[in-house]
Amino acid sequence: MKRRSGYLKPGKQAALWSETRAEWIKEHPLGKHEYYICYICWIVDPEHASVFTETNVMLDHVKSRARHPELRTDLTNLRPICAHHNKEKGSLDLNEYLIKIGVVQI
Repeated sequence: MKRRSGYLKPGKQAALWSETRAEWIKEHPLGKHEYYICYICWIVDPEHASVFTETNVMLDHVKSRARHPELRTDLTNLRPICAHHNKEKGSLDLNEYLIKIGVVQI
């Protein structure tokens, strides 16, 4: 059920995110000895990239959910990310973040 502001109630958002995360993991299964890699670590320094299992993988919105709310649960907009880059990236889109940290020049 939506509030008048257009946002789902907090409990509903958490439930929807849990469902979306589970669906993403289902569509991106790990093999026996595989792991997820932080997509930003992989761009910046692949030799020291953070890795995760299904139980501790954190997902990031490539296109910010603040600016692109319609992509909030779009599985193609989600990538594994480490806590450091997730906090540092905040609500920036990927390209904005890469410019901010000097990986991409404008």
